[in-house]
Amino acid sequence: MKRMLALAAVLALLLTACGVEITSVGLPAQLRLEKGQTGPLTVEYGAGEDATEEEIAKAAAKLTLVWSSSDETVATVDQTGLVTAVGGGEAEITAAVEDGELSAVCAVRVAVPAEGVTVPKTLDLVVNGEASGALKAAPAPQDATEVAFTYESADPAIATVDEKGTVTAVANGETEITTTLTQTGAEGEPDTVRTGTTRVVVTTKVESLAFDKGEGTLTTGNSTTMKVTVLPESAGDQTITWKSSDESVATVDADGKVKAVKAGTATITASIGDVSAEYALTVRDVTCSYCGKTGHTSSSCPTKAADEKAAAQAAQAAQNTGGGTAAPGAPSNPDPAPNPQPGGGGSSGGNFGEQIPGLGDNQVVTGGGNGDGSGEVPDL
Repeated sequence: MKRMLALAAVLALLLTACGVEITSVGLPAQLRLEKGQTGPLTVEYGAGEDATEEEIAKAAAKLTLVWSSSDETVATVDQTGLVTAVGGGEAEITAAVEDGELSAVCAVRVAVPAEGVTVPKTLDLVVNGEASGALKAAPAPQDATEVAFTYESADPAIATVDEKGTVTAVANGETEITTTLTQTGAEGEPDTVRTGTTRVVVTTKVESLAFDKGEGTLTTGNSTTMKVTVLPESAGDQTITWKSSDESVATVDADGKVKAVKAGTATITASIGDVSAEYALTVRDVTCSYCGKTGHTSSSCPTKAADEKAAAQAAQAAQNTGGGTAAPGAPSNPDPAPNPQPGGGGSSGGNFGEQIPGLGDNQVVTGGGNGDGSGEVPDL
């Protein structure tokens, strides 16, 4: 009990000087600083009504104040009351009389000015794929305080943007999204504006490729241009890459033109990205419509040439003897000639043209030679 009375007496003595008792301490209610700035806090002391300023000052000089910050990542304070702004946010600075019950608090707000806005330079979207994407706008520096963002699309028919910065593809094309950063000033009014733009490219990806049919036949030496349907029609990049599984049988160029090299089978592949279609091609040797053998046409058939020569000689011999016209000699091949292929055969036949399954309406196999009609009929 005696110790408590003694302590009370000491406190009273500390708060009293020259007959003046300090009854309160005060600090400014708020202090606003920018990151990196410093600001002093002035303490106001209160005493009785009859105390003069000089008496209050003398009494206050005998007191010891202890300063503290509620969050030193935002603001620190030294023992003279000098506040240093460390990072964006709010903290409470407290001044308390040592060994006493008197204290005061100041709310410190630290602002970090925005110097710019960070947004992606480009954003690629796919109507029938990854059709939306977030801009993820951020202030620069990233710890800038009291910022807000708004967004606007230059062409909503290409891509739209919502209040959260999510961009959605609408149709193929390009447009720009403008991001506006607004920072609240000391008076609570927007006073800082920064903008950034993002180029948005919208495409439609290829979903499928298809030949009219999946297989067909071509005779050696012939060529044709393949036709492929690309879906959807609005797909952006429709550049087809062509490939033959066996170029010793058939080759294909960058335009899809296939040339039959020798008898055999090959797969012709058309692809765009990871989407592809295949065509099973069979290459057959040309068959002579005159002698029925493979490897040549009637226009270059040695048997036909020999027969025609014999017939001409017989006719000439008959004319020389004055005995009228001799009958043409019989073909020298012992076996009957096979039936002509469809499309006309023989030396007087027209050029053979037969559609290959999987090709367009106007894409046909053109006969080899001088219209000998020896082109091979496609397998249907």
